[in-house]
Amino acid sequence: MTIFGVQYNAPPDRGWVKTGSPVISGPGSYLAENTVYDSVTQKFWIVFSNFTDSAVGIAKSDDLNTWSIDNATLISGIPSSGNAPHIMLSGGTWYIYYS
Repeated sequence: MTIFGVQYNAPPDRGWVKTGSPVISGPGSYLAENTVYDSVTQKFWIVFSNFTDSAVGIAKSDDLNTWSIDNATLISGIPSSGNAPHIMLSGGTWYIYYS
């Protein structure tokens, strides 16, 4: 499964352009959700549903264009395949929510 991204020129209500290469590409069936920036690791992180393994995975990037899967089964054994995962930082602690 390949997930493509878009990039925009401000303001975000216009000027969206599909990137030329896949954001995340791998053997599984993935659905990417939100992207965050972590100032400690100085990386962008994206969480995704991994329908192939009934899991939630996570990928990282330095530049929002080149991504690598850090862990395709970060949270595994999920009966619902980890639908709609969302990552956020609150009070210095990272949280991942999914349904």
